Amino acid sequence: MKVRLFDEPEPVKEKEMILRLYKKTNSTGLNEIVIGIVDESGSPVFCGQLLAFDSNMRLKRRCAVNATYGLPLDNTGRLKGEGE
Repeated sequence: MKVRLFDEPEPVKEKEMILRLYKKTNSTGLNEIVIGIVDESGSPVFCGQLLAFDSNMRLKRRCAVNATYGLPLDNTGRLKGEGE
């Protein structure tokens, strides 16, 4: 599977995962920067948030990432870190 960063909307020719950085307000009302999977038009996909940085630049791994993307996930659906 190919991975590319979102620049401009363009049709996906082969199976690939498109990643994008975007700002999102979390459930407590704080802004976060999210690294997530998006579709061809740049819209976030269901259960595609992978990581987020809060306002203090703390890295958070998102849980419940959709397993159909084929990423290495732990038992809570978070991306596995190196050595896990």
